[in-house]
Amino acid sequence: MLRYAGKTQVLDTNPERFRHEIYRHGASSSEKGNWAFAGLVSHSLAIKVARDAAAGVDAALEALKQNLATASQEKEARGYVLTTTLRCFPLVSILTLLLLFLCGE
Repeated sequence: MLRYAGKTQVLDTNPERFRHEIYRHGASSSEKGNWAFAGLVSHSLAIKVARDAAAGVDAALEALKQNLATASQEKEARGYVLTTTLRCFPLVSILTLLLLFLCGE
């Protein structure tokens, strides 16, 4: 738990997967240009609320992807099939179909 300026934040700690070394630079003129080992970072800290919010964002993104996939599938199902083959009908059949269409039968 971290307290600052009258506020309290709950922190999660997790071990780091890789080793991180910290070095400090010499402050005096005699140590100028020298780096000295200062320590190791072995854990990371994260605010618990931020981690929970990030998990919520991931879940919302997954739900959005599923909704878009479903909408795309529905759109494809409603699509039209165009054929490029032409069939030759006798002229009598075409005229008969045209008359039926025009007469509304």
